[in-house]
Amino acid sequence: MEKSKTFLRAAGILMGATMLTTCVLGGTLAKYATDSGKLAADGTIAKWKVNVNGADITKLSGKIDLFDAVFDTATSDPSLLGAGQPDDEIKEANMIAPGTWGDCSMEIENASDVDANIAVTLEKDTSNNLPLQFSTNGDSWSDDLTTVLSGFDTNFEAGQTKTVNLLWKWDFDASGEDTNDSRDTAIGTAANDSAEKSILDVTITATQKD
Repeated sequence: MEKSKTFLRAAGILMGATMLTTCVLGGTLAKYATDSGKLAADGTIAKWKVNVNGADITKLSGKIDLFDAVFDTATSDPSLLGAGQPDDEIKEANMIAPGTWGDCSMEIENASDVDANIAVTLEKDTSNNLPLQFSTNGDSWSDDLTTVLSGFDTNFEAGQTKTVNLLWKWDFDASGEDTNDSRDTAIGTAANDSAEKSILDVTITATQKD
């Protein structure tokens, strides 16, 4: 009888322990769980765009109108930046010859959201070798294209616009000593058709400033 009581007591203790363990384990296996899902991290990317005379430099047609308007040095003054009286016949034909000049304005706009360095590089087409001189003010002239735009400030703040005025001229030799007549005549003889010739290459390079 005593053994039965002991057995029942032990069985009760074991059952109680089992129930307690079940409750404890049940508590550790149950939990709350949640997540935010995918959250978008948005940001605004700075725009990069440079315009020349209102057109995106990446979409230019490949030409610039430096030689579209041709004036006669005998009737107009290149120092007036195009305000002189043009020779109608020469201007209509857009022909370049000794005693002519012309000008071009390039409006360069940094339409970007960041500061930029924008440089203009000029290079003669040596296949024609025209004896042209260039200037930005009509006063000082040079045939060295590496120095003509040396005073141009290439630093552009975001949204800033600057204008490059570039003039060219082909002097007429009025000395009476035939100093350059042979050279100029050879150039004119080689131009035996009215087709346009490549005279000058203009490159506009824009890079972001740090």
